[in-house]
Amino acid sequence: MTETRRYRSDDSPRRDMALGNTCGSSGLSCSRVWKAAVSGVLVAAVAWALAGVGIATATAGEIPPDDFRISWMGPNGDTNYGAFWFLLFMMAPDVAYNPVTDQYLVVWFADNNVSPLVDNEFEIFGQLVDATTGALAGSRFRISFMGPNGDVDYAALFPAVAYNSTDNQFLVVWVGDHLDATLVNNHFEVFGRRLSATGQLLASQLRLSYTGPASDPDYGVPWWVGPDVAYNSTNNSYFVVWCADSNAPPHVNDEFEIWGRRFLATMTPVDSVGYEISAMGPAGDTAYYATQPAVAWDAVHNRYLTVWEGDHNGFGLVDDEVEIFGQFVSGNPASPFPSPSNFQISFMGGSNGNAAYDAFDPDVAYNVNFDNFLVTWVGDDNQWPTADDEFEVWGRLTSWDGTLLSSQYRVSAMGQFDGNTLFSAHSPAVISGLDTYHVVWHADDDTFGMVNDEFEVFTADVPADPTSTGLLMQERLTTMGVNGDPSRGAFDPALAYDFERDNALVVWWGDDNISPSVDDEFEILGQMLAFSMVFNDGFESGNTSKWSSSVP
Repeated sequence: MTETRRYRSDDSPRRDMALGNTCGSSGLSCSRVWKAAVSGVLVAAVAWALAGVGIATATAGEIPPDDFRISWMGPNGDTNYGAFWFLLFMMAPDVAYNPVTDQYLVVWFADNNVSPLVDNEFEIFGQLVDATTGALAGSRFRISFMGPNGDVDYAALFPAVAYNSTDNQFLVVWVGDHLDATLVNNHFEVFGRRLSATGQLLASQLRLSYTGPASDPDYGVPWWVGPDVAYNSTNNSYFVVWCADSNAPPHVNDEFEIWGRRFLATMTPVDSVGYEISAMGPAGDTAYYATQPAVAWDAVHNRYLTVWEGDHNGFGLVDDEVEIFGQFVSGNPASPFPSPSNFQISFMGGSNGNAAYDAFDPDVAYNVNFDNFLVTWVGDDNQWPTADDEFEVWGRLTSWDGTLLSSQYRVSAMGQFDGNTLFSAHSPAVISGLDTYHVVWHADDDTFGMVNDEFEVFTADVPADPTSTGLLMQERLTTMGVNGDPSRGAFDPALAYDFERDNALVVWWGDDNISPSVDDEFEILGQMLAFSMVFNDGFESGNTSKWSSSVP
């Protein structure tokens, strides 16, 4: 569910940003905000049609503690260590829930000062979190071991995690630069490792992708795009997806596509090699590309949906017109891997053929009760009242067979007034609840004392029922530092769902002003949310003095 985020910049080509060649400008923050008319003056209205009707919403409540710290990288007060990247690319933590132990596993990459690691030596770390109290369960532990200890030339980056409900285990995957008998420095591939429910390393880390000649760093998995992974409980197996530059004919150098490989729970490969999922543009043409994959598993039909952002020449699209695409792959190990038959999910700018509007950075989740997927992304559109380069979070419900169940609709509304390109949303992540999808993102806003470039995490709920009606609301989730201070921020959220409580844990990387942290000391933080109704009159407390004496 997690991957590196890239966004369009006014002074950089979109393709360069999407492929990680420039940092771009990226804001992070999100909140749920009721935007309404005050004294007849429209502050901001959000009422987007879902299949011709409005969108219903539930309200999430924060569970204490507030914005609690999960990682402790390096000495407190030392900005040389932490859960961040020196080029300011986002750190993309990920999280999964284990109902057996009632704990979350949070994973991230960072550098640390604990021997034998040294400054700027990036590895994958994990921390268990109690789902009831939010307390850290045990100590932080190291998951990846890329290259020799103490050697900053090798790194593990951008992890994703999935929980195996059959074996009560986790699988963590990441993109890494490793030293072994075949790989050379700066040739990045996808690696993975199984962990027990308690965080114990169950086996050696494994190389999962084999892209291009191992001795040639011009091929491989781009270090700035993380993989994703989904678990399949029907067949007790995994599906890992990634972006890669392969030399497999008819591909050429710098032609990026999405690839995937299925594995049994033991990590025995189902597919002998990684197979191509996307087919953007003519084979051998580097003007077109696919990047930022995300994947979810359909428990009813036993198939995976992989989504990505791509620059394609099919469906009436033109070069540099970036949209979101999808591809299904069977979860049955006996079924052959399909040839790409990609379908388009987003249509920014109304109709294809206009490169001024784009969609980036997708995520996807599946709801078993309504048998559909929600795909989310960041994009700019010409649908009134938005404007070109006004980036918001969008979504669309998709059937198990790829049928688009709804019109694409806007999820976020950053800035008090629509049409203002100063405020934007980024990095959406989505999970499925009981009858609702829960979406988080980071953004800057001008409500509640916030200012431009002050990024926080926001959240909103989207019903899984395509016929639901109502008004979409967003809510601010984090408070890094004090309002009005853009030097602090929260970025790149991820979340996992606890079905038993109808709760979730949201995690992000950010810097806060809570001692002993200092400015620019980036760590992983978290917040638990409750989606079930909480009775303000104290009914659920068991205190009978709070109960009503009459039937309403």
